Amino acid sequence: MAYGMLANLHPVYGLYVSFFPGLIYVLLGTSRHISVGTFAVVSLMVGAVVNEHVQHSSVHPTDSPLSPLGLNMTNSTGMEEEVEAAEKLSVATALALLTGLIQLVMGILHLGVVNSYLSDAVVTALNTGSAVHVLTSQLKHMVGVRFKDPAGNFKVAKTLIVLFGHMSETNVASLVTACACVFVCILVKDQINERFKKQLRVPIPIEIITVVVATIVFHYGRLHHIYDAAIVGPIPTGLPAPRVPDLWRMASLVDDALAISIVSFAINMSIGRVYAKKHGYTIEPSQELVAYGCGNVFSSFFLCFPSSGALGRSSLLEGSGGKTQVTTLASSVLVLVVLLALGGLFEDLPTAVLASIVVVNLRGMLAQMVEVKRLWRINRWEMSTWLATFLGVVLIDVPVGLVVGVVASFLSIVVQTQLADLAVLGRLGDTDIFRRKDVSALVRSPPARQHTSPPARSSTSSRVLREEARLGTALLAGKNGWPSREQGRMGDSGKADAVGWRPVAALGRDERVSSESARGPCCPRWASGSEPSRCGAGVSVLQVHELPATKIVRFESMLYFANSEHFRSQLEEAVRGGCRVQHLVIDCSAMSYMDSVGAEALHRAVMEQRGRGLSVSLCHCRAEVRRVLTSSGYMASIGVSSLHPSTSDAVHAWPGCLRASMESVLLG
Repeated sequence: MAYGMLANLHPVYGLYVSFFPGLIYVLLGTSRHISVGTFAVVSLMVGAVVNEHVQHSSVHPTDSPLSPLGLNMTNSTGMEEEVEAAEKLSVATALALLTGLIQLVMGILHLGVVNSYLSDAVVTALNTGSAVHVLTSQLKHMVGVRFKDPAGNFKVAKTLIVLFGHMSETNVASLVTACACVFVCILVKDQINERFKKQLRVPIPIEIITVVVATIVFHYGRLHHIYDAAIVGPIPTGLPAPRVPDLWRMASLVDDALAISIVSFAINMSIGRVYAKKHGYTIEPSQELVAYGCGNVFSSFFLCFPSSGALGRSSLLEGSGGKTQVTTLASSVLVLVVLLALGGLFEDLPTAVLASIVVVNLRGMLAQMVEVKRLWRINRWEMSTWLATFLGVVLIDVPVGLVVGVVASFLSIVVQTQLADLAVLGRLGDTDIFRRKDVSALVRSPPARQHTSPPARSSTSSRVLREEARLGTALLAGKNGWPSREQGRMGDSGKADAVGWRPVAALGRDERVSSESARGPCCPRWASGSEPSRCGAGVSVLQVHELPATKIVRFESMLYFANSEHFRSQLEEAVRGGCRVQHLVIDCSAMSYMDSVGAEALHRAVMEQRGRGLSVSLCHCRAEVRRVLTSSGYMASIGVSSLHPSTSDAVHAWPGCLRASMESVLLG
């Protein structure tokens, strides 16, 4: 009921959304724990759309003689308000139908991969920013002030300005009720439910208790009549009759429906993956889209607005031991009982209580602001994406913030690849392992043992996998597809991956021959600034040092048109810096992708260095890199003999390697 009010509709429509869509999801959904119903972010977006379209509507009161609750409005004193409510419902149901159709089409076309383009930072910031919108929208109900919600962008600022302008109209009864409700809910949730959650099989339903107590107090105390405090009002009993949404409205709702479709899907997948990971099963994104789409289409004929995964109810059902969708059916039966028999008992429920319940349940979403601190330590690019999304949502609007977040995610990937680092590598101690100069390694030497080299073939009992792309959000191999593709590769080595880049490649032993396979008895553990005194018995610290007359470099990104010039300039700087270089080794292991411009840049760099008398070798060239070099005709001039499977092979392929090492020892 609270989220129905958040959607700028009568609270009873929140009950409808908590009942009808869940029935369809039980039949078609793949999550065992998601309970479909109302959610703050989606309800907020629906409310914004409803408010905007009703304010710009040209429908005349006489065009809609029936209210959404089935009351005859002819010659009624509240006809204008009832017609406005009917218009809001018309917009909401048309929006639900269009949202469902979009999700259904996306599911049929297997576009569940769209969720990969919404990073965790974007989704978290979107939820947190939306929580700020929800909080500001509920303040007027908590203080008992009546005004229409501002439409368009900058709603948070507009709402606060209007609210402060009406503070002199504060209703004391609503304010006191809201404060008491917030205090009691937080007290029970934190001091009882959270502290004694191991002893309590089911958390105390303090929201329901608060609603019942507040309704009784307002009914028998007649506080609505004495203090003019806002209440829910008449609630119809029974289920609504089927009604076709106003199809003529759909043309003007396409943008809003698309945004709600994507946001609700992202939220649902976030909730579903948490429970799927916890209980050891998987969910299918495209089938989830079909389930959500069918649920929204079906429920739109029963006066429902767009639905989403109900986080609170899902958490409650899972925490009480629910393992299948039978728990959703059980909760739907309870909602049905309220609709059929108990709805009329809540007519005197103050709206301040519903607003307070919404605000209390926002604490978890608002607490996600600490995510900025965590992202600052992990990845500042991701932190920038979070801030851009959050500020876009709060300062402008939720759909705008979503677009800002997606654009920021892509820009961060592009900028990172465009300004990728060219790492200078060196030998780790006296091993054949080559790493960046700015790291050291803790090495433990186990007892000596004999090493045998099996034939160059892929083992039947083990499978070595390599991710052939950047493991991030915006790429096709992103956060969602990698584990499932890896599991698929375990049993099938002949099929090409459907994503298009062969993101996961199964490697035979001939492709695995590299510096890492030549470690011998050493098993390094990377560290920075380690001290031998802290290493323990049998552990030593190996430092990385450059080889004499040899420069080993690795470009830490794919090589394509946006960073080709940056690659060449950094390579030139690396070769000119330091001691005189006679042999250049380019490690291509990080080049997961190369286009024609990148191939030209690599060829040009090799030819320029050879023209200066340097010996140039390439190593760790992936199949995609070799294919592009061959197709573009550059392989012939670079020379197949210049390509080596490992850094060690590339270093020792230079005839002057031994001579340079001996000179370094004699002079050193």
